[in-house]
Amino acid sequence: MFLPEKIYMIGSSGLLYQCASLIKNAVPDIPQILLETGHTPSDIRRAEKHEAITGTKKELMAILENEENSSILFSINNPYIIPEVIVNKNNFIMINLHHALLPDHPGRNAEAWSIFDGDKEAGITWHKIDSGTDSGNILIQKKVLIADDTTSISLLKQLNKLAVEALRELLPLDQLIKNHGIIQQIPAKRIVRLAKDIPENGILSLEWDEAKISRFLRSMDYSVLNVLGKPRILVGDTLRNIESYKIFSSDKEISPDGYQILISKKTLQFLLNLSE
Repeated sequence: MFLPEKIYMIGSSGLLYQCASLIKNAVPDIPQILLETGHTPSDIRRAEKHEAITGTKKELMAILENEENSSILFSINNPYIIPEVIVNKNNFIMINLHHALLPDHPGRNAEAWSIFDGDKEAGITWHKIDSGTDSGNILIQKKVLIADDTTSISLLKQLNKLAVEALRELLPLDQLIKNHGIIQQIPAKRIVRLAKDIPENGILSLEWDEAKISRFLRSMDYSVLNVLGKPRILVGDTLRNIESYKIFSSDKEISPDGYQILISKKTLQFLLNLSE
């Protein structure tokens, strides 16, 4: 059986460090190396607190490529695709967390696409890393329902909790290492979303029905994380940012004020607060 001499954790956000702590408590005697992929001041401060290594993609990948000891890698909120030359190293087992129920929604910002595409449920997948994108064997999945008021930020928080629960079930480490997973049934036509991909290019159309407008606004809503940028709407000849929004039933009396637009549909109304 493969016995790792090192544990690598690559990615960013508080979830990375939460999972790292969980694994460290499970196997305290195996050295753990944290690779922080974020570059914001808060990312750097968090990395310093946890003694994580920071650097460019090239620098972080070089660490993995040059590793000769038997190792296991956990990729969590990691924006980088692991190069094939590293994936094919025979001294590594590599595992990734994906915020969707694979094979659905491979690629970036999967929670937003789950909402925008009108899925009834979302979830997380821990899976083996192979040379494809989010295509490796599935180790475990957990599901959650998508409600009519679910936003990307609220769904992301739910999925992060599920990810930790699932990781606990995958441990201990020797059990995880023996878990070969289930082969994904990859559809012939598979859309892999990139970081640059945004629902409807981020522009709301008044021609949409209420269901699509709701899904669009909620999928774009990452609150202060602002992952997809501000949604926009065409007012006259100018694209204006939608700074915030509220959704009401059609029978509620709403009076827009100032830089506001009210969109009324059959069953829902949307009050949009626009930038000046």
